[in-house]
Amino acid sequence: MNSCIVVNVKKVGDGTTTVVLLAAEFLREAKPFIEDGVHSQNLIRSYRTACSLVQSYLQFYLFMPCLNKLIYNHL
Repeated sequence: MNSCIVVNVKKVGDGTTTVVLLAAEFLREAKPFIEDGVHSQNLIRSYRTACSLVQSYLQFYLFMPCLNKLIYNHL
């Protein structure tokens, strides 16, 4: 947890509370899976896959409309 905070402070400069709350929520959601015997590496892989999907979604639905608006406004 401490390393997450250090990385966040170096990159962003603030948001320690957000990092701690988000990490705690990930751990809370993972607990039932760990108790059911799911290996932690499977959970990590799933979190990474979800993160990749969210990034793709955000790029497509947030970035592209802004880019299209910029392009069409300059034509």
